Amino acid sequence: MDNEIEILPPPPVRNRTHHLQGLGLLAANSLRHRLFGNQTPRPQPLSDPESAYHYADSVVSNWLNHVQRYLRHPPELDGKSALELEPGPDLGTGLVLLGKGLGSYHAIDAHYSLARHPEQLHRGIAERFAAETGQSAEPLLEALEKWAEGSAGSLQYVHDPRFRLEDFGENTMDFLLSHAVFEHLSDVARVVKGLSFVARPGALLIAEIDLQTHTRWIRQIDPLNIYRYSPFIYRSFGFSGIPNRVRPDDYKDLLLSKGWCDVHFFPRRVLPPEYIEKVEPSLAPAFRGDREHLGWLSIVLCARYTGETE
Repeated sequence: MDNEIEILPPPPVRNRTHHLQGLGLLAANSLRHRLFGNQTPRPQPLSDPESAYHYADSVVSNWLNHVQRYLRHPPELDGKSALELEPGPDLGTGLVLLGKGLGSYHAIDAHYSLARHPEQLHRGIAERFAAETGQSAEPLLEALEKWAEGSAGSLQYVHDPRFRLEDFGENTMDFLLSHAVFEHLSDVARVVKGLSFVARPGALLIAEIDLQTHTRWIRQIDPLNIYRYSPFIYRSFGFSGIPNRVRPDDYKDLLLSKGWCDVHFFPRRVLPPEYIEKVEPSLAPAFRGDREHLGWLSIVLCARYTGETE
């Protein structure tokens, strides 16, 4: 086991009780999302540049650390382009990456999620990055100014309900990035196709994926709750953004079929085997049979694009 893997203490196993509790929460959560949408895209206040900066910096550090482990050398950012899927309420990750030398940062949202007036927040993130690193904030502030004016520059944000990655152009991106996004995609195959279109040969995909139950209360006491229900029941309580229950091997097969290679998973948070042994028989049949992967609650997926399909 890697020393970065967190082995979680197993919660008590109450399969029948958790099945019923989860079913009720699925119904309630479905109703809430259909009426009000997702109201809490991030835990920290959007108006606080310091917490927004530290959040963005931690996400970028996680990406870069895993790329370095994957490549076995630090990634080269200078002059490279990156596309992030669904960046959330600010472009902090883009500012941090540009500050670290990335040539251009692009982001796409299917649902507009930027803070209503992000100018002050973004300026604060840029200034906090400069203060932390000893660099000048001017290049980042200039990038923000060009973006605010709608001019072509090193910072780009696109709101597109169609989520058409292909509009960024063929063979234009060196890094494809996401943080807790893939598990919410309703059509993973279409997104992988789009990623393959925009990826340059040798491009890297780095995606942190949360495979765990998302509903906050039951997430802690029954982390595999979403895998208890048949496809029919789960679809019946579906809503935009519901965890798609796509498993690691499914991601791997999709990527290999679209020209990606060297697909590797770095587990981050893992349940112990003795817990999986007790819970697995109560899961829907489609999710039984691979106890190692069932224990993975969060992973970082890394892959390299070649354009050669299997």
